[in-house]
Amino acid sequence: MLAKRKLRLWCLMGIFCTGCQTIPEPGPSAELPLVSALFESRPEIPSIESIHQLSSSEQVKFLAYYHDPSRATIAGHRRLYAYLDNITRRFDYDKDTVTAQQALERQEGDCLSLAILTTALAQLAEVPVSYQLIESDPVYAFTDKVVLKGVHLRTKLIDQNWRSDKRVLWRPGTIVDYFPDGSEKFLANVSEQDYAARFYVNHAVKALQNGSRTNAFWYAREAVQVNPHSEDAINILALTYKQSGAFDLAEQAYKYALDLNPSALSVLRNYRNLLLEVQRPAEAKALEKRLFNSEIPNPYRWYIAGNESLAAGQPRMAKKHFEKALEIAPYVHQLHFGMAKAYYQIGDLEKTKWHLEQARQVTQRPPLQQLYSAKLAAL
Repeated sequence: MLAKRKLRLWCLMGIFCTGCQTIPEPGPSAELPLVSALFESRPEIPSIESIHQLSSSEQVKFLAYYHDPSRATIAGHRRLYAYLDNITRRFDYDKDTVTAQQALERQEGDCLSLAILTTALAQLAEVPVSYQLIESDPVYAFTDKVVLKGVHLRTKLIDQNWRSDKRVLWRPGTIVDYFPDGSEKFLANVSEQDYAARFYVNHAVKALQNGSRTNAFWYAREAVQVNPHSEDAINILALTYKQSGAFDLAEQAYKYALDLNPSALSVLRNYRNLLLEVQRPAEAKALEKRLFNSEIPNPYRWYIAGNESLAAGQPRMAKKHFEKALEIAPYVHQLHFGMAKAYYQIGDLEKTKWHLEQARQVTQRPPLQQLYSAKLAAL
């Protein structure tokens, strides 16, 4: 668990500019290979309908509340929000993505789980919803695998009663989100297909972390069938092919992903590693140059890339990743520690000490200050 969260009611009454449109997605020129013969049989994967399915008793309870005559004068999106706020008062943030029914039973889930539960109720009440990708102000705090503040998805319950003679991009409604503090920055609207695919992507990632190549493949395949433009799902497919020894299929998948987004950081990095593995260093070098010319605003992606390079015994590559991250977030102690580890592997002790000292100074936690002091003393 990270923290208790409170839902906050946001009523959006303005008309917003064209910068808030969903980002258009180009069509790829290559074909994405979906080869299941390399893997074991398909596991049981929930359908989109079952992800949003609530038990009969929960449906009856909600509809009785929603259609109560005493609430007839309250706008539908506000009625739904009030009910949601009431049933999630003990709701905790958790890293796992779960179905609507599981979220209710466990009283926990990630931001996508909250969106799934919200959507399940909205479908019952026939309240329109939309999805948004947002980023908090540039405050980044890393744990081993979690960004405490950064990019995430939230849901908007649309006001069905609002009417306008003009064509507008946003309609007024109510935002449902974790940890809202007013500093959130709108990035893009998220399509229904993208929203739904994220459930399968998250489970594919979890399967990879658990060492289940088969489950990762099938969940990623499900994701791209829902949303053929899911960059994360395509990247996971390529990784499963590579782990299976099907390097040609992995390369096809990477090319497909780069047709969709030529500056996809994780795709560029993984494709480069594939080219090195199959002894094509010149092409890998060209991808490396393209990689570091990419403008990725989230330092966590560069941080992860740096750690992966360290684990692969590539300290000079790791240093470049950490440098990109530090350009964005120089106050994050983990980035300086990553630089220290990279320089230590390279053999530059002076720069190792300098970054350890920077890490010690920027962290606010005494145990970490003591850790960095101990490492400095040991050099």
